[in-house]
Amino acid sequence: MSESNTKYIFPTPIYISNIGRKFTNQEKITIEEFAEDSTFYQSNAFSNNKFVLNDKNLSLLKKNCEEHMSTFILNDLSIADVQPYITQSWVTISGINGYQYEHYHPNSLFSGILYVSGSNEDFTAFSRPKNASQIQLRKSKQIDENSDRFFVNLETGKIVIFPSYLYHSVPRVFSEKRIVIAFNIFVKGELGSESSADYLSL
Repeated sequence: MSESNTKYIFPTPIYISNIGRKFTNQEKITIEEFAEDSTFYQSNAFSNNKFVLNDKNLSLLKKNCEEHMSTFILNDLSIADVQPYITQSWVTISGINGYQYEHYHPNSLFSGILYVSGSNEDFTAFSRPKNASQIQLRKSKQIDENSDRFFVNLETGKIVIFPSYLYHSVPRVFSEKRIVIAFNIFVKGELGSESSADYLSL
């Protein structure tokens, strides 16, 4: 058999890293205050403040998120002529046996999750895009490239950034108190080109 080379084209990029430091006491207190001032919906509570990273006590945390955001969008994806920025940000609180239904984030280009606390057994499940084939072929082994779901386990300080159209969920919470900061991202700058009649200045 001649030499072959399997390529995975048009992949969905997901950025996974860690802020590389512990949360300060002031950050923990502030996040807990947002968690207490929240509204319960289905199986989780969401902070009533939807711009938590604009709080002065979380300014360093916002800077950490912005640095990772820029690394992913501007460097890893080589996106040019725009400046990404965080639009909304909120705290999500879940208890044991809680869950988050499968969803995506409209009106944003990218979204992020920053894990604050919880169990290492907790995870976020990302699903294959909905236009995937309905034919289900059996697999001799499960790998990332042929799986319908991709799991990211919780680790304090871990940050995950992904395209906002990507469906994700939390099937079950194993910890007594799982806290994350979620945020959305848009861009300012120039999109497209005048010669292609798809130019947009934001």
